[in-house]
Amino acid sequence: RSTGRPSLSRALQSKPRASRWAPVSSNVRGRCVNTWQRRVLGILTLGGSSIGMLNASNQLSNADGSLNLVASAGLLVFAWGLFCGTRILEGAAKSFATSTLFWLLQVPLVQTAAVSYLFTSGAYGAVSIVLDPAGPRLNFQLQIASGLHFALGSPTDVSAIGINWLALWAVVVLGMNLRAASSNKALDPDAPPERGAPVS
Repeated sequence: RSTGRPSLSRALQSKPRASRWAPVSSNVRGRCVNTWQRRVLGILTLGGSSIGMLNASNQLSNADGSLNLVASAGLLVFAWGLFCGTRILEGAAKSFATSTLFWLLQVPLVQTAAVSYLFTSGAYGAVSIVLDPAGPRLNFQLQIASGLHFALGSPTDVSAIGINWLALWAVVVLGMNLRAASSNKALDPDAPPERGAPVS
């Protein structure tokens, strides 16, 4: 006689439904970076971009009143940085790829007679080889700064080529987050596409 209640045998034979909110396995969680690293990087990106936009806005006009194209480009780049920094602090998985590109642009340091390039948001630590009339030397520099510098044909007796190791660290951190987010998605393909929750 059926009472409308599920039988015990049927309940034992039924497979439990997978929950899309189930936590990821410990091995995937171990590949996520620490939360404090993501927060420090988000603050650097957001705060540095805010200062960079302020600096760029003060340099929009050249001495002759014409538009400063480099400063104009700086406004757009740092506006992009504001978006990236906000999304990093939110832990949004989709922000890691674009934020990686933002910090990858800050890795090279070039100063030659042909071209000069330096882009930094918040702070930079440079390791460079400097070539001057006195001979080559290795230079280390750590500075709090935000700005975009680009010039073609700048006469100079000093040349330098190096990397911003702080930006390189940021690229590694974001790459680890991106890899962890991809692993979490692979384990739970039915999860919502974007929730803004931290993956670390």
